[in-house]
Amino acid sequence: MVAEHESDSRHRYSRALWALGFALGFSAAFGVVITLVDAFFGGTWEERAQQGDFWGGHLAAFASIVTTVLLVVTLLLQKEELELQRKELRAAVSEMELAREVNAQQEVQLREQVRIADRTSTINGFMELVNRRNELRRIFRDRLNKANTPDQSQRKAKQTEIRENWRPRIEAVNRLLIAMASRDCISSEEKEALLAIAKLKDDES
Repeated sequence: MVAEHESDSRHRYSRALWALGFALGFSAAFGVVITLVDAFFGGTWEERAQQGDFWGGHLAAFASIVTTVLLVVTLLLQKEELELQRKELRAAVSEMELAREVNAQQEVQLREQVRIADRTSTINGFMELVNRRNELRRIFRDRLNKANTPDQSQRKAKQTEIRENWRPRIEAVNRLLIAMASRDCISSEEKEALLAIAKLKDDES
């Protein structure tokens, strides 16, 4: 739309230039015709001078009017061009604002997608770590059960050794579970649910 207006303004400006050229050419041709007519049909030098003053005054007035009209047309065309430039500038600003809004929305959506992906990964990792912790606890129970010997003193010593070796591992996994449940991507309700699952597993041990 703006390009069409600009093309129309240039076309009108070109027509105004053609009109100015036509007016000047007409004035020159008219002067030549008057000169030729006067040369063939003229009278004394005084009469020629009077005729020259007469036609010169009329042609000067005509040229002045044409010049004034063209000046007004030029000013109007410049005004239209300035208005077109303002419209183009406003359109460019609107496009920039729209692009900024779209970028802001995309950034929000991207952050939400990252948060959801991080949350999903954290929950999956939490449940997988719970399963590994349960496997450690199963191995720990099996070794305690195998440590049951008829000799009570040997049994206690062996069970104590097993507890000293395996309890720190299980507790380290529990601390890691708590840290994972406390991440920013996990809501408070989800954190409570995850910790409840971890606590339930601990109570079973």
